[in-house]
Amino acid sequence: MREIPQDIKDIDNKINQIWQRNWQNSGKSRRLYGIIPMIEQRLKWTNWNPDKGSMHFLSGHGPYKSKLHELKIVESPECSCGQLSTPEHVILHCPENHVKADGTVDARIVDLRNELKNVDIREIIEDDIKRTSLDLLATIISYKEKEIYMRRMRRNIYDQE
Repeated sequence: MREIPQDIKDIDNKINQIWQRNWQNSGKSRRLYGIIPMIEQRLKWTNWNPDKGSMHFLSGHGPYKSKLHELKIVESPECSCGQLSTPEHVILHCPENHVKADGTVDARIVDLRNELKNVDIREIIEDDIKRTSLDLLATIISYKEKEIYMRRMRRNIYDQE
């Protein structure tokens, strides 16, 4: 017969143990698991609700050609700069993502990238200020990448007519 937890703390601990075991054994979200392997770690961030851009970055399910290529939506997983279009590359490193449509440099992207330069992703996520910078940076670039993708899709539709 199973032991019945005696108080709320015991119940919380048991729930977290089950959750952790399920998280470790799941075949899903392995990218996110690689960044945040311990449920306990995520539970400490009570004031963080990742926005859409950060969720794209953390999950890898966003406007990244590597993911779109995996889903057979685009032909190549390469970024327009020639590198593999991973979330890290697109958000943190791509030299083309800090250039605006008019050819000028987006100083916000440059500044945010400089704050996160040479910092491990786990360290970014554990630091409130760096995490906020990642949220903003990922949102700006995810939106920009989505717009590029949508323009390309519209152009392909018009070309087929």
